[in-house]
Amino acid sequence: MTAVERPLDRVAASPYLTALAAWVTARVLLAVAWAASSMSWFDRFETATSVRHQGLFLWDGTYYRDLAQHGYDGVATEVQRFFPLFPLLGRWVGWLLGGNDDLGLLVVSNLAALAALVLVYVLVQDVTGDRRLAVASVWWLALFPAASVLVFAYSESLALALALGAVLAVRRERWAPAIVLGVLSGLTRPTGALVAIALFVAVLDDLRRRRGVVVHLAAVVAPGVGTVGYLAWLQWRFDSWRVPLDSQRVFRAGWHEPVSRLVTAVVDVAGGQFRDVFNASFAVGAIVVIILAARRLPVGWSIYTAVTLVIALAANNINSLGRYAFTAFPLAVMVAVAQQRLPARWPWLGRLLLPMSGVLMAGYAVAAWSGRMIP
Repeated sequence: MTAVERPLDRVAASPYLTALAAWVTARVLLAVAWAASSMSWFDRFETATSVRHQGLFLWDGTYYRDLAQHGYDGVATEVQRFFPLFPLLGRWVGWLLGGNDDLGLLVVSNLAALAALVLVYVLVQDVTGDRRLAVASVWWLALFPAASVLVFAYSESLALALALGAVLAVRRERWAPAIVLGVLSGLTRPTGALVAIALFVAVLDDLRRRRGVVVHLAAVVAPGVGTVGYLAWLQWRFDSWRVPLDSQRVFRAGWHEPVSRLVTAVVDVAGGQFRDVFNASFAVGAIVVIILAARRLPVGWSIYTAVTLVIALAANNINSLGRYAFTAFPLAVMVAVAQQRLPARWPWLGRLLLPMSGVLMAGYAVAAWSGRMIP
């Protein structure tokens, strides 16, 4: 073993060093993307809906900022579709940092991203015993094409960290943390309750070995309790729990049967209409990796990811599909598994995939700033 390999091996053996290396790399790539968007070519690339001036608070980040600063009473009714935990944490951390809500949101988002990277390493190592897969999963979670949202003032990083923590806690039979993290997951995003699918399968495995139905059931329903709790609060405070559902219906242009919606997107792209090229490509790729990784990972992870993808596809407007599906943490792990399954005669492809994904992530951010796509 060479002197160059030894420190790299030490980094790979540590979930903390591996996570930190991937976390820093992602932010360097986003910094390069931001610098690139300040050049003259961007003036020709951006659209009338350019949001570069909003920096890391682009698109949904503006709503989270408004919620952190003003609460639900000070924003439009439609903003109730954004669940409360992330803006609340941003406000509290901002208060600790001298009343800077913007900084508080970015600190929560980016520290949660680092926590998610550590947790995915620990969880994959715990489930598979494969350190190489754990390392690859960290890097794929950090450099996934939609992973720029883990740097933005978005709630995805918090949702990922809570979901990973809840699943790991169930596997290690830490029931109190599992229940608390599950409830918090349901308070973070509308799809946070879907974590219950992965928890349910993990709980079934544990029930085969021991009794304790009540605490197992509490861990499974915890994400749903968080979601229902927020909706119940909306009903009590604003006399309507349906606003998040109705707002999503408007912004997604109504609901659509997901299979035919995907087929339509693929046909449109093949016919030269490229509006959904990223979303259609992402959906097809996600389906492939779910199939390739199904035998290697717990069945609950496959179901959880598939259901998340189906819900994301069940709309006439499938903008942000990559981000929605990315919130199911197993997807990044599945990509790492699929990478391992590449034929040995294509080693060059395995080495290129992750750097290409990092470039796509930077391009994803530039396209989002330009107004050409909604992350």
